[in-house]
Amino acid sequence: MTKTTIKKTSGIDKFVREYTPGIVEEEKLPQLIGETAFQELWEKYETFLKIEGYGDCMDYLEKLTEVLSSEEMSAFLQATAQCCNKKSYAAKTSEFFKQLIQNSREAEITEFDLNGEGLFLKRFLTEYHSRFPWKIRYRGDLSDYNFQSIHNMEAIFEGRAEHIFSFLYYCNVRVEGEVGECGGHCINSSISVKGKVTGNFGSAGRDCKFYLDGTAGSYCGSHGKSNFYQIKGEVGHNCGYMADR
Repeated sequence: MTKTTIKKTSGIDKFVREYTPGIVEEEKLPQLIGETAFQELWEKYETFLKIEGYGDCMDYLEKLTEVLSSEEMSAFLQATAQCCNKKSYAAKTSEFFKQLIQNSREAEITEFDLNGEGLFLKRFLTEYHSRFPWKIRYRGDLSDYNFQSIHNMEAIFEGRAEHIFSFLYYCNVRVEGEVGECGGHCINSSISVKGKVTGNFGSAGRDCKFYLDGTAGSYCGSHGKSNFYQIKGEVGHNCGYMADR
């Protein structure tokens, strides 16, 4: 598939320089986009939000060819705030950006720094399999089931999330904030949490390293095999249940 790269002449460079995170000026966006490839991408995003049915959504995303830099992608992500009241915004915006990240990865862009403050997306980056190492930093709160089933990722997450970083394979993750459940069913990965985990932490993992500065809920480290745990705070009941250390 031929990829379409958003050139700096599209106007997004001006947007990146002048954009204030969390604030979308409706009169600025049409001026920014003009008659450019960036406008075409925005129109594709708005169309995607209206599509119903999982199969139709996936078919539509396969036709998405644009390639954005990390800076451009973060600016575009913040611009979606004006659509936050639309149906399925949180989940479908996540799917749209998963495809954009995939396009950029195929174009050998390996590092992403995304500002999702104020958006509260859900199911952000699920089932993303990369054969090659890549890095992502995400700032902002997320809802449920984020960063799930991912390979070869180095990640920094700054925010709060209900459910995050499960089914990771060969990943290295640092969490700066409070999360619900975290680190379940991971293999050959390292997860460090600087805040606290209100739910389960590091259950059913294998050959992983788990570090936690705060407290954790019940069944922390249960059903694991050959894992290492360093937990400074208190944990709930049945910590290490059915685990083979």
